[in-house]
Amino acid sequence: MRKKRNLQKDNKSVIIKLDECKYIGGSYNSSVYLMKDNRVVKIYKDPLDCKRQYELLKATAVSNFFPKIYNFCGHYIIREYVEGISITKYINENKFDHKAALKLIKFFEKLDVNKILSLDIKFEDIFVKKDNEFILIDISSNQLKEDTLYKILKTLKTLNVLDLFLFELKNYNINLYSKWTK
Repeated sequence: MRKKRNLQKDNKSVIIKLDECKYIGGSYNSSVYLMKDNRVVKIYKDPLDCKRQYELLKATAVSNFFPKIYNFCGHYIIREYVEGISITKYINENKFDHKAALKLIKFFEKLDVNKILSLDIKFEDIFVKKDNEFILIDISSNQLKEDTLYKILKTLKTLNVLDLFLFELKNYNINLYSKWTK
């Protein structure tokens, strides 16, 4: 028999009927479903991974960079559903112009000021909402990564929008440009 772990203190478990949910994504350690009430449940294989993610999201809850958390219990987290598309898809399907580049720069600047940009962020976890605002739907881990910004810039290069991004960055804030391109 498995030993029970006290991973959750103040939330009550919710009955989740997966047959009434729509699978919308996942990874090697979790699956994400859209629930009938237009919330998202992320179910983890390992409850410790779930708790780590919850603690990380809870620590950054003062910001509006992440979807709101409604519940956490053992293997799952219930969060706000973000209607939008990944930034990669947005760049590929829409024209990435000066306005979009500047919005992305300001989003990264806010992440940087709040010490979130130094965490393990995947570019595809940045979403563009219906109102064209950016939101971060996930963080891979709470480990500090010195190369997160480098990976983001590399992805922008792969998407052929790095020159525009750097041009706007240099015009917006030369000090930030120097810091991010060193």
